Amino acid sequence: MRNLIGIAVSLISLVFTQIHTQNVICDFETIENDYICTIVSANITSDTIPLEFLSQHLDGRNDSHVTVVKTNSSFSGRISIYHPQFTQQFPNLQVIDLQRLRIMDLSNSSFQQCDELRKINLHFNELNYLQDNLFDNCIKLVKLILSNNHIQVLTDATFYGLHDLEVMNINLNLIHTISDNVFRNNRKLKELHLGNPWNLYQYNPRMLEYLQELEVIELSDWHINFNDTEIILNGLTNLREIILRKNYYDYLNFEFFSQFENLMVLDLNDNSLRDIVDYSMQNLTNLKELYIQGSFIQTLTENTFTGLDNLEILWLGYNNIDTILENTFSNLKNLKELSLIFNKIDVLQDGIFQNQQNLQRLHLGVNMITDLRPGVFEPLTSLESINIYNNNIKSLNTNAFGKHEHLTEFTASWNEIYEIERNFFENFPNLQLLVISKNICIDKIIENFQNVNVSKILAKCFENWVNQRTTTSSTEFPTTTDGGDNGSILTYSILLIISLIFAVFIVQ
Repeated sequence: MRNLIGIAVSLISLVFTQIHTQNVICDFETIENDYICTIVSANITSDTIPLEFLSQHLDGRNDSHVTVVKTNSSFSGRISIYHPQFTQQFPNLQVIDLQRLRIMDLSNSSFQQCDELRKINLHFNELNYLQDNLFDNCIKLVKLILSNNHIQVLTDATFYGLHDLEVMNINLNLIHTISDNVFRNNRKLKELHLGNPWNLYQYNPRMLEYLQELEVIELSDWHINFNDTEIILNGLTNLREIILRKNYYDYLNFEFFSQFENLMVLDLNDNSLRDIVDYSMQNLTNLKELYIQGSFIQTLTENTFTGLDNLEILWLGYNNIDTILENTFSNLKNLKELSLIFNKIDVLQDGIFQNQQNLQRLHLGVNMITDLRPGVFEPLTSLESINIYNNNIKSLNTNAFGKHEHLTEFTASWNEIYEIERNFFENFPNLQLLVISKNICIDKIIENFQNVNVSKILAKCFENWVNQRTTTSSTEFPTTTDGGDNGSILTYSILLIISLIFAVFIVQ
């Protein structure tokens, strides 16, 4: 009886202890100048019940040395509410990084003591709202990441007190209302990501007028047209990166962007643009990256990109481009990457890539290209990767490519290639990745690879094939370990062994 009573008392004590304590287990490590507490196990469901840290510090270290609190992929347990003891326990804490934990709530006391805090990252949690004046005491905070949550409303007091904030990311929330003066106290903001609100219907078009130091703005999926954009961005002359994906632009006056003298990145992917007016970008002389994928552009002329002398990346995929005039890219001498995938290009005009000596990556996949004209790729002396998959190309020959010393990746799968010049791959001495399956001749090789006379099959792919024993040189398709010759050798070896065993058995 006494034993049963003792067990019952122990169980009650254990339950009582669990209710009134929340344990946290950390791994401590030092990386450069940071002393990091990585939470490996915790079960935090209340912000009023104290936390008990069960871990041991490294020699010579204590709570005052901790500058970072975070979790990693090996975390076990649950943190459903942010506990204010993190900033109380570690008085010199500078970074809170608690991502993907399903945190649902931040109470008024969450950041009462955050004197040294410089970065808060609560990406991909389940926060529904932010208390007014929540961050008042975080006077040194410079980076706030709240992306991928369920936040619905931003009020005038949501970010009050964050006078030194430089980076804010609240992408992918359920925001439907943004108050007029929400950023009035954040005048040092340099980077603001407001993309993909759920159903935004209330905001002040001039809400960014206080952010004169802003350099990066993201307004993706706002369902705005060009007239709205003119009002929202007008006067923010320090912008160097503008992201406007998934909006309602069927027309865009690119001259509007000339007021941003330092503009280096312009992202207009997934809109409905039908045309780019000639010379309209001639004043964007500092632009380095231009993305206009997922629209309805059909024609590119020799003056479409006039003025973009410093452009390095140009993505024009997923349009209806069927016409590219000869000198379209001739002034883009600094271009390093060009993507024209998923268009309707059937011919690459002679000289289309002239002056493209710096181009390193060329993407032409999923078009209607049938023939590669002699010398069309020859000017691309710095080319490292070319992608011409899913076209109607019939043959590969050296006349189109010439020699490319830097080429490491070649992709030409899903074409109609029935012929490859025998020495074609000798022009790419540093080739590391070759993707050329799903072509007529290549598939024929694969289907008949068990055939002993592989050379007859390869002759259907390679011009001037010499009927000789196939090798595994870098310029030919190597036979596999189950190829014809190896298969014959293996068969003869097995028969010989069986014969020897049978002979020994007869002798005995």
